[in-house]
Amino acid sequence: MNLLIRADANAQMGMGHVTRCLALAQAWQNVNGQVTFVTGTESPTLDARLKSEGMKIGYMSAQPGSAADAAITADLARRMDATWTVVDGYHFGADYQRIVKKSGQRLLLLMIMDMRSTTMQTLF
Repeated sequence: MNLLIRADANAQMGMGHVTRCLALAQAWQNVNGQVTFVTGTESPTLDARLKSEGMKIGYMSAQPGSAADAAITADLARRMDATWTVVDGYHFGADYQRIVKKSGQRLLLLMIMDMRSTTMQTLF
């Protein structure tokens, strides 16, 4: 079972998005799942933490939240046979979500945002 997490953290936005996803990633690993984080920028502190937890790390080359970001994320999820793709961040709007969902990936959005702009379906 593979989990792809797309979240960003830096000095301006803080670590909340990645920290929230880290808890989910640890739970995934507890049931023998593999986790890959993809972030928009390198952070030695964050990278060390994720690696110490046994997680893989990749870096997004496209503008965060862009259509190119969504397409690259969806392609990576497909190539790694991700069970779920998780995104957490204010910049992953409806267009981003639509691109990932259209690729056939299962998408979990972990950000509280204006739900009128989301393409997600109720999960419960």
